Amino acid sequence: MARDIKWALHEAEEAGYISRITVDDKDKKKLFNSSRKGALALLIGSVVVLAIAIGIVALLVAFVHIIVYSIKMIILYIFLLILPFYSVYNIFAVSKAIRKDDCDFYVGEILTKTDKGYKVKGLEDQDLSFIGGTKSELAPGSRVKIYRLNDSVDLFDL
Repeated sequence: MARDIKWALHEAEEAGYISRITVDDKDKKKLFNSSRKGALALLIGSVVVLAIAIGIVALLVAFVHIIVYSIKMIILYIFLLILPFYSVYNIFAVSKAIRKDDCDFYVGEILTKTDKGYKVKGLEDQDLSFIGGTKSELAPGSRVKIYRLNDSVDLFDL
């Protein structure tokens, strides 16, 4: 289980694996906009998936007269119903963090690349990916910039 991200960053900074950096306001605004876009994309995606799921269930009921009541399907329905509410919460959480300027910027060193992203020295229990798109492959030992907003952490390159 991953540690709380603020605590993990604090421990990695104390151990000397990562160090704080400053980012100018223009670049900070770009990162904030990328975070807002990500939160909005989650909302749009969750509503679209929910609409598709409702459509499939409606088609099954209307034309095939099948209502699926297995425990797996009920759990899936509940998840699909909760996801849009979570995405609305996420939009408010991101906006609040931006308003409070609850962000930190660090520089660290890549350990390895995994299927889910990159491992950074000192943050081995976190899989980090680049915010706002992908970057070319990085070799172990490469220096990367780390962006924490509220309880999420990403890599960035400006």
